[in-house]
Parts: sequence; structure tokens; C-alpha cells
Amino acid sequence: MVRAAPEFSARGRLARFDASMHIEASMASPRRDQDRLVKMFRALSHPNRFRLFVEILEQTEAAYEEGHECFIHTIMRRLSVGAPTVSHHLKELVQAELVTTQKRGKFVTCTVNGEAVQKLGAFFDRKR
Repeated sequence: MVRAAPEFSARGRLARFDASMHIEASMASPRRDQDRLVKMFRALSHPNRFRLFVEILEQTEAAYEEGHECFIHTIMRRLSVGAPTVSHHLKELVQAELVTTQKRGKFVTCTVNGEAVQKLGAFFDRKR
């Protein structure tokens, strides 16, 4: 019996700990969403990154309509920006989860993350 009391006590503390973690996690969810939005807005706040994002968005839409993919070299040509600049800004957009990239042989394709666009849209719709 002496042995059962510490086990019960340890379980009781663990159950309280799990419950408090669940409450903290549910309270942190809006905070995480806000942090993700801040990350997206920060990435889009640079004029070159914003232009790159819009170009990728337009190219992605056109690519779906035509059955083609959005290639980085096409975007570089359209924006008249060098590869190092595009690479740097593309990395920032990927880290902000606004864009995904995929290597296709010697080419890199990119698409806009639809979930991120929905989150941005929902944010602005909520504020109307």
C-alpha cells in the first residue's frame, strides 16, 4: 500500500500536467497563427519579394490553365532580376511558407502555397 500512494500521486500530477499542456496549446494556437501571419507580412514587405510573389502567383495561375509549370528562369526574365537576387528573395518566401519549390532536372519550379493565400485572405476578410 505504501507503494500505491506514490504511483497515484505521480499519475495525478502527470494528468494535471497533460491537461495544462492541452490548455496552453489551445491558447497558443491563435498566437501561432498570428506569428505565421507576421512572418508572411514581413516577407511580403520587401518590394522585390512582393513583386516576385505576385509574379509567381500569376505564373502559377497561368500554368494551371495551360497545363505548364512555373519556372524560376521565366520569372527572372520577366522581372529583369538576376539569379542571386531571385534566389535570396525566393528563399525568404519559402521560409515564410508562401511559396514551395521543386527541382525538375536543372530547373526549379515554384508554386504559391494555397493555404497561405487562404490565411491571408481570411485575415483581411475578418477585418472588413
